[in-house]
Amino acid sequence: MKKYIYLLILVGLWFHFYHVGEMNPIGAGVTSVGEPYQGESTMQRIDIDSFEIIPRKSFDVEARILDAERYYFDRKAWLSPMDIIVGWNSLSDESVYQLIDFSLSDRTYSWKNNSPTVDNDEIKRSTANISIIPADNTIADQLDMLKIGQVVNLQGHLVDVERTMHWKWKTSLSREDSGAKAGEILFLQSLEIVEPTLSN
Repeated sequence: MKKYIYLLILVGLWFHFYHVGEMNPIGAGVTSVGEPYQGESTMQRIDIDSFEIIPRKSFDVEARILDAERYYFDRKAWLSPMDIIVGWNSLSDESVYQLIDFSLSDRTYSWKNNSPTVDNDEIKRSTANISIIPADNTIADQLDMLKIGQVVNLQGHLVDVERTMHWKWKTSLSREDSGAKAGEILFLQSLEIVEPTLSN
C-alpha cells in the first residue's frame, strides 16, 4: 500500500512542478501570420547573480505555443526556468502541428513529421525553440500560467549569457539552423496572451 501512496505523491509532485496545461482546440486555421522580427538592440549588458546577459538583437514575435518544458535542476534553470517551442504561419495551424510530434530535451527540440502538408524545411523555418529568461517577477509569474496551444506575443532581446570559469551560452540569430545550438535565448520583457483568430 505504501508504494502506491509514494507513487501518487511522485505523480502529484511531477504534475505540480512540471506539467504544462493545454488549451482547448479551436479548429483548423492559421493563427499567427508573419515571422519573428529582429532589430538592433538598445539594451545594455546586465549582471544577474553570477551571469552576464549580453544583448544581441531586439526580438518580437506573435506565435503559437506548440510545446513547453520547465527546468529546475540544470545549471541554466535558475536563470531560464522554461523553454517553449513556438510556431507561426502554417505551423500555427493546429490541424498541421498536431500531426507533428515535437519534443524538448536538454534545451534542444526535435520533431517527427507526420504531416502530409509541410516538409522539414518549412518546420525548421517556421518554428523556434526559445529559452526564456524572465526580466522580472511579473514575467516569471506569467510563464507559470502559459498553456500549450495559446497564441502569445513575446517582446524582448535575444541574448548571449556568460558566467565565471569561461562558461558561455549563445543564442541563435538564424531561421536556418537546427540542432543543439539552434535555440534562441530570450530576455523576455513583455508577454501577452493573444485571442486567436483563424485564417485560411
